[in-house]
Amino acid sequence: KNNSSHIIPSAEVKPYLKDQFLSRRITDLDLLTLSALPHGIDQQEWIATN
Repeated sequence: KNNSSHIIPSAEVKPYLKDQFLSRRITDLDLLTLSALPHGIDQQEWIATN
């Protein structure tokens, strides 16, 4: 492995790093609602995909 090479980060603009998204947060209540197991979905499948 060549340790002298440097990896240059992508110059691509990442929308999720914009200030409008970084200044907001999910409240505890929203997090519980968003992560709740939907009716009829297998718990193991839900955990594996979320």
